[in-house]
Amino acid sequence: MYLVFMDGCDVPAPARAGLGPLRAIGGVLVPESEVAGFDTDLRRIRREAGLAASDRIGWAAGAALSDRDRRLHVHTTVLAAAMRREIASVVVVADSASRAGADREELVRTFLGRVAVFLQERGEIAVVVADPADDGLSQIARELAEVPADPDVPYPPETRIVLPVLSAPSRHVPHLQLASLVVGATTAVVAGQPEAAPVAPLLTRLMARRIQHTAGGAGLVLQPERYNILHWGFGERWHYDPTLRQRVQLPHRDWDYGTSDGLPPAAHQTVA
Repeated sequence: MYLVFMDGCDVPAPARAGLGPLRAIGGVLVPESEVAGFDTDLRRIRREAGLAASDRIGWAAGAALSDRDRRLHVHTTVLAAAMRREIASVVVVADSASRAGADREELVRTFLGRVAVFLQERGEIAVVVADPADDGLSQIARELAEVPADPDVPYPPETRIVLPVLSAPSRHVPHLQLASLVVGATTAVVAGQPEAAPVAPLLTRLMARRIQHTAGGAGLVLQPERYNILHWGFGERWHYDPTLRQRVQLPHRDWDYGTSDGLPPAAHQTVA
């Protein structure tokens, strides 16, 4: 069994040219056997960083991690701990200025569908948890997970999510703070925010992957499908194209951002 911790974020003004306001829904998938272990990891990280129990470590957490170097150290340490615990991430990012930009309900539906595929491939089930402070997110997810989906969808969420979507405040659930960090930082990399570039290599290693070992459409879903951003932002070299039924080397010259990352000179991202 997995516990799936869910969160959302918005980036109203991306630095990357050609992107409108971004809206994201995503989360982290934690194996049941690692839930307690990651909690222990985070307690140790907080203690070593001098953070109080009430201080949050999400990407948007401001006051507790106002020092840039300290913030980066805490975030990289937390992401590395998640990676060691075999935690995976799924994030759906939509450009709301595009015709493919989806409303929030559709983003949640897409997220739950990708989670269901991940679980189906592993013969697993899951419980989903969201913070009730996020306006309506848990309710949207609860309704979508309980109502039978389109029969053309191969692995509808209700076949893999075994309880109604649960609500819990993130101040009491460190795994929700990890979800906030992962979703916020992943979206920031897509947006081209330079402060997110140092954590991009760890975010890449957390992303759920297809059986072809590619993250596009699995761990990171972009709407519209501008998967060259996986190369420029996250250092990915390959993307599996379901239409062509083959892996495509990135950057692909015929796709958006085929020859440029779309960033102004001062904001170029560097991925190790």
